[in-house]
Amino acid sequence: MPRFLPFSLAVSLLAWPAGASSQQAEPNAGRFLVLDTSRNDTLQKEMEQAAADGYRVVDGDAAYNLLVLEKVAEATPRPEYRVLSILQNQLKKASEEGFRVVPATLGTKDFPAAVIVRDPASTVRYEYLVVDAGRTATFEREIVDGAAKGYRVVGMVSGPSEHAAVLERTAGDETTAAAVSPGDRFKLLATNQSSRLQEELSDHAALGYRVLFASAAKEMLVLLERPHDVQANVEYLVVTTTKSGTLQQEMNAAASRGFRLLPRAMTAVQKRLGLIGTYGYEIGAVMEKPGAPGAEVEYRVLGARRASTLAKELGDAAAQGFVVVRLLVGYEEAVIVLERPRARSIGSLGDSLWNGVIAGAAVGALAGAFTGLVASDDCPECPGFNVPLTMGVLGAGVGSALGAGIDALLGRRAAEHVSGTATVGVAGGGNGYARADGLGGVLKPAHLAWQCALNDVRRPARRHDDGANLPT
Repeated sequence: MPRFLPFSLAVSLLAWPAGASSQQAEPNAGRFLVLDTSRNDTLQKEMEQAAADGYRVVDGDAAYNLLVLEKVAEATPRPEYRVLSILQNQLKKASEEGFRVVPATLGTKDFPAAVIVRDPASTVRYEYLVVDAGRTATFEREIVDGAAKGYRVVGMVSGPSEHAAVLERTAGDETTAAAVSPGDRFKLLATNQSSRLQEELSDHAALGYRVLFASAAKEMLVLLERPHDVQANVEYLVVTTTKSGTLQQEMNAAASRGFRLLPRAMTAVQKRLGLIGTYGYEIGAVMEKPGAPGAEVEYRVLGARRASTLAKELGDAAAQGFVVVRLLVGYEEAVIVLERPRARSIGSLGDSLWNGVIAGAAVGALAGAFTGLVASDDCPECPGFNVPLTMGVLGAGVGSALGAGIDALLGRRAAEHVSGTATVGVAGGGNGYARADGLGGVLKPAHLAWQCALNDVRRPARRHDDGANLPT
């Protein structure tokens, strides 16, 4: 796979408002920072400088030295980052020194690589097991053996000749081994046909399995696990395409039906044709629809061959409330998937504008009818004309329009505030709402509570599917 960029570039991203110029910001002025370089030592220096400026690694591919960092909103202890280009040889010693793998940066070219981080505020140590195999059956068996020793899978990648998985456990902790179910706890699906993968995912989901990770080279591998406490049934959807624009359309169409991307289950798959061999790549992504309705989201997919183009597009998307959920290095371009809460239309069930319409109509009708009753006493010469009814209808119309307008204004302000909250940096963000002053201080908290109850607006989670607290 060719490199995404042939040169070294670190671009600071400024979340430009609409219509603002696209001039490059100072390194410490932007919210996002894209690092891309051909040398590990250069990437190491740039990460150290970025960490000193308040940035934290959120996604990337360490094998191709391409990373996205986000500036935290609050002062936090400065973490120490390193790039490990050969995990099998370097991870054991680094973990003994207090470092932990950042799963979102796991990648492979010749060998599995990842960014590791040491949190100065943490005293917890972790142990790692890196398993690799060329055959899927052997690979699955080694994962099962590692789980029996108390490890859990935190990442999986596939290279030209073999697959690799990184497993993690708290140092010296083998207590989970006793709770491990038999060999059918994990299932590894391997196919180069999306229709077959779709069918197998549906069958295994009905048996209680849940998707953990996906990787690909010559074929797409999907790792599933059957948890002990199986929750409500879920549905899976496989999306495959060669174009980032088509991917955005298909993901948004699926999101409108309740599906949501599993970031670690998105990968680049080789396209092969008989004796011709590999003739390109396509993006394969697995989306999940939980049994209970969740947050409604929409996606933006950015694809570019140059970091400067990617930087500009990422900055514009961030200004519109999108957050990074996945970076993927493809054959010809890098692809970034972003997500944000979907804005509901007035026709949507439960949309808050109906509250304003109904409340305004009711108040307007009462006020109009009362005014009509008073006026009818002064209009004895109006036979056959029901003044209270007429004034009530007119008042309802005016009141509904005013109510919708007021509710739309409050809704827009709430959405702006929620977007600002939802896109705060990973390491320093909070989930509280700001307090409003004046009349807004009375109306806005109730409105926000109603919005959150309906939409379940929350920041897209960057976590392992078992809910474990992993570094992003």
